[in-house]
Amino acid sequence: MRELLKLGEGSVLTLDRRLEDPVELYVGDKLIGTGALEVTGEGETAQLAVRLLEVMDIQSPG
Repeated sequence: MRELLKLGEGSVLTLDRRLEDPVELYVGDKLIGTGALEVTGEGETAQLAVRLLEVMDIQSPG
């Protein structure tokens, strides 16, 4: 997390996945959903986004 906070505009974050691979979304150590990486825009305005495919039931018991 500390490394993520150091990222600034124009930083490059190398992922260990391909664009076609599913990604898991966590808050802390709790899995909250799954998604797919997508590129939005073109050229200078291109951005990486995550399309949410599934949301886990994250309600606490009781």
